[in-house]
Amino acid sequence: MALSLLLAAGEAGAQALPPTVPANSTAGQQVQRQVEQSLPTAPAPSSPLGVAKPDRVIGPSTSSAPNYRVPAARVPGVAQVPTAQANSAETTYTRPVAPRQYEGIKPPPAVLHVRPGINVLFGVAQDHLNRLITPFKKPVIETTSNATTSVKGNVVYVAPDSQAPIGFFIHDAGDQSNAISVTMVPASIPPISVSLDLVGYVPSQDQEVVEVQGNAGVAKGWETDQPFTDTVKTLFKTMADGRVPDGFTFATVNGATPLMPRCAMGTLRIEPKQVMTGFNVDAVVAIVTNLSPVAQDINEGGCKGTSVLAVAAWPRTHLGPGQSTELYVAVQAPPSSPVDAPRPSLVSGVR
Repeated sequence: MALSLLLAAGEAGAQALPPTVPANSTAGQQVQRQVEQSLPTAPAPSSPLGVAKPDRVIGPSTSSAPNYRVPAARVPGVAQVPTAQANSAETTYTRPVAPRQYEGIKPPPAVLHVRPGINVLFGVAQDHLNRLITPFKKPVIETTSNATTSVKGNVVYVAPDSQAPIGFFIHDAGDQSNAISVTMVPASIPPISVSLDLVGYVPSQDQEVVEVQGNAGVAKGWETDQPFTDTVKTLFKTMADGRVPDGFTFATVNGATPLMPRCAMGTLRIEPKQVMTGFNVDAVVAIVTNLSPVAQDINEGGCKGTSVLAVAAWPRTHLGPGQSTELYVAVQAPPSSPVDAPRPSLVSGVR
């Protein structure tokens, strides 16, 4: 059937051709040029299967089969791969580097005020030793980080082992109710030294109690060496400097002492913690804490009593929520009770 169609098409084409002339004659060459000029120059349309026209004309001298490759650009959804990469035996894949989570971290200030249960974040030197000064006498570190740490006195030293953030809980030995929570991020900064101030912290009563036995004679000389008003001022300045006046006896108390007068200060909590006993003047050091959600002023005049000589707050007289300060109260020393020594009777047992 197909052969008969081809023969029919050949006969029809032969009838349409011009008269036959020798191909090598001048007229034959002219007819060939006219036929070639009349042929369409547009490329033949692709077949329904997307097969392109052969890339060269098949002639008598063709020694191999035509190239019927389908160009990759004509296959939908297939990305073009460079020849060099396609011929490569191995393909290298570079994973994108994610930006650092704590980019731009800064070192802490010299004094950092922290609150129990609230984490603070700051930068530390990545390749150096860093210093944390704690308010605890015997600080204990709780952590799962791999940083190198050491404790000397109340100071914690930290040396990062990697770029991973370092999380610490720091509390005093025997007292885990007051803890400092910090997150330290290693960064390209100089070594840091920060003092951690735990707002409202009161040392536990099971800490070592320090007592100083005074001398009444020395205390009397210290008190009478200057006018009374100057004596009270010097007393408060000495306590603010963290010292005990000459001759005074120093002791700690557990939140109560008969020397402490009644102080009306609203929502401020007052706890006596230290007592210094002189000759005519005694002093009480209490800690005052603001328990309200708003700022409060310390009313030093709220401490009243017949024995009260002077009252002063240091270093703050205005407390924000949760803040604390020391309160110094100077009182008149109670009079010494006479000692009744027993006298043996001279007539006891005599008849």
